[in-house]
Amino acid sequence: MPEWPDLHVVRGRLEKPLVGHEIVLVRVGDPLVLRSTRPVETFLAHQRFVAVRHRGKFLIFDLDHGRIVVNPMLAGIFELADAEAKLTRSTALSLVLDDRTDLRYRDDKRMGKVHVLDEGEDFRDVHGFDALGPDVGDFTWTDAEFADRARASRRELRNLLQDQTFLAGVGNAYADEILWEAQLHPKRRVVTLTDEEMSRFFRSIKEVIARGAREVEEGLPPKLGTKIRNHMQVRLQKGKPCPRCGTPILKTRHGLDDMYLCPRCQPPPKGQIR
Repeated sequence: MPEWPDLHVVRGRLEKPLVGHEIVLVRVGDPLVLRSTRPVETFLAHQRFVAVRHRGKFLIFDLDHGRIVVNPMLAGIFELADAEAKLTRSTALSLVLDDRTDLRYRDDKRMGKVHVLDEGEDFRDVHGFDALGPDVGDFTWTDAEFADRARASRRELRNLLQDQTFLAGVGNAYADEILWEAQLHPKRRVVTLTDEEMSRFFRSIKEVIARGAREVEEGLPPKLGTKIRNHMQVRLQKGKPCPRCGTPILKTRHGLDDMYLCPRCQPPPKGQIR
C-alpha cells in the first residue's frame, strides 16, 4: 500500500508533466474503481490539470472544474506512458494529454477508489477523507502536544499509528519501521509508555517518515510504479539480523496484516509471548 513517503514523491514526479496540460482523451478500463455521479469520459475531457496534491494516503488532482481524488489502497499504481503504448489489463483509467503523455492508474486488485468530483462536490463524498488527522510527514505538534493526544487513546501502538484520524499516511510498512526505531513492541498500549519512551516514539515518527521520503526520492526510477522498500530495517526482513542487536527479525501477524519486529529490541508487554 502506498504510504506518505511514497505519495509525497509520486506527487512531485507527476506535477511537472501534468499541470497546465489538457486532457484530450479519457479511456475507462475498469469502471469498478470509479466513483462519479456523471459520465467520466465527457466530464474529464478538455479539462486542464491545475495542481497535484496529496493528503495522507490520497492523491488529489485539481482540475479547471472539480478534481480527481484517488485512494490507491492495496495495489493502485500511477504511471506516465506514451499514449500509443498498449494498455494493460489492469489499467483502470487512462487520461491522454495534449502532448500525448498518458496518465494511467493501474490496479490489479481492484481495491482502489478513483473519485471524480465536480466543483459543487466536496471531500465529504470521499470515504474517510474528512476524518483525516494531520499528515504524518508535516504535522506541527510539539513533543508535549503529541504525548497528550496519544495518551488520550488507550490503543496499542501499532493500531494508533495506523489510525488515519490520528496521523494520516502510515500503513503496515512504516508502522513496523517506526516502532523498531523507537524500540517499542507493536502491542504495547500508549498509556504504558514512560515519558522517555513517548518522546522516543515521537522522534521516531518524525525521523522515519523524513528518511523514508528521502530514500524513496533517491531510489524511485523515472518510470513510476515501483515501490521502494530496500531502505527498511525490519519490514520484509524475516530471519535477517536486526541492524541494531543482531537478533533475527521476526514475522508475525497483527490482525489480518503481516508484522515485522525484533524480539529483543522490542520486548512484548508483560503476559504476552511476543
